[in-house]
Amino acid sequence: MPQTGTTGAGGRTRKWLATLVLLGAVCASAGEAATPAAVDGTPRSAAPPGPDSEDDGPLAEVVPLPPLKRIPATVRQPGGLRDAGKAPAATNRTAKPPTAFLPKEPGYAMVLGGILDADLELAPERSPVLIRGDFTVPEGVTLRIKAGTCVHLRAAVAQSAVSRRDPEGGATADCGTGILPVSTAWKAVPQAAQNVWVWGTLIAEGITGNPVELTNQEKQSAALLFYGAEQSRLEGVRLKGLAVTQTGGVCLWTNCEFAGTNYYALASGAGLFTQCSFRNCGGIFANYKVGPWSLLVRRSLFDGCREGIVLGSDPGETRLIIEKNCFFRTRGAHIRVMPVVNAQGVPDTRAKAGDTEFLIGENWYGSAVPEEAELRLVDCRVDPAVRARLNTRPPAERPYTNTGAGVSAGVLAATLREQQTVQQRLLRAHPLPQPKPPEKNQAAAMSKAVSRPK
Repeated sequence: MPQTGTTGAGGRTRKWLATLVLLGAVCASAGEAATPAAVDGTPRSAAPPGPDSEDDGPLAEVVPLPPLKRIPATVRQPGGLRDAGKAPAATNRTAKPPTAFLPKEPGYAMVLGGILDADLELAPERSPVLIRGDFTVPEGVTLRIKAGTCVHLRAAVAQSAVSRRDPEGGATADCGTGILPVSTAWKAVPQAAQNVWVWGTLIAEGITGNPVELTNQEKQSAALLFYGAEQSRLEGVRLKGLAVTQTGGVCLWTNCEFAGTNYYALASGAGLFTQCSFRNCGGIFANYKVGPWSLLVRRSLFDGCREGIVLGSDPGETRLIIEKNCFFRTRGAHIRVMPVVNAQGVPDTRAKAGDTEFLIGENWYGSAVPEEAELRLVDCRVDPAVRARLNTRPPAERPYTNTGAGVSAGVLAATLREQQTVQQRLLRAHPLPQPKPPEKNQAAAMSKAVSRPK
């Protein structure tokens, strides 16, 4: 006999399941409508975030160049280092002035800080090496780091002795005598950020499988600052948590990995990146009105970066080479053109440059369809405040193989041979400073010293 006016348990279950299926279909339909097809594996909107976006706007808006640091005159000593900055207050009046070879710390055979006034080589036998606070490589001095060496950066500290009882029952140490018994503890109080200022030459000789590692071990930012006019060569370097600024000279980055780097600010000079990897970084920014600059980025990988490459002024066709790179999961734009800014990173309202055209080579932008790739290429077509246009070749048909750091020596050598001509042409625009000839009085003194007596 059929039931009327009521529903059994089985009927209620079937109706409940049908409702869930219908609700799930509606939600899936809404989700597909709200999330278009992805570029580089991440959801995209109709256009990438604009330059004024608070969430994913270009980091170039908030990257002012660090202030210029004046280096005091250093006293060269054979094989010695000397800190010409302010010395911390010493508890012992008879203590010697602090040197850049700081006292050893647990786990570190070498601790550096201050100003380097003689060439120095860091080898893996004394690794890891600790740099405390600011460390400066002056003009005419070379810091060489061999493969397999780990360098850690930490903030400068003010050390004060803290008394504690000797474990064997001895008397409490007197912290005012300047004597450091085994039972004396030290309390480290952070004072300043940790920066490496390069006015001279920095050479790193890492290789695949045995890199040179530069790691920031503090929560606060650390910086590698190339402020001189000399040429630095960095091969097989792995940077972790360091921001990089270049305001002159030439920096040759080959087979290097930038991990968690806030930014690479190229204000002046030549920056050449060959077979490099940028993972979860802020991007490369060349949008400062400071001086002539050139940029070469080839066979490099950008993965999960906030911005890819940000440009502000065109240095010319032979001095801007961006080709055969792979961009994946960029949160902002793969390549973005910004208004010209001054040395402080502020847009220059006095600039009256006409329409500029940036010539960009073939790259992989996450899609072989030009319309999809152009969604993350931002110029005057997207931002009306920009007076420039990106003239890009069609995107590559598929991602390039053997891009980024960690490739074999044979692949690396082939890439360098491939770009040798364009690299030499680019470097001619940035001649290295020539050594000054000796003065007349000095030359006369030298000739008199070597002349034979009659």
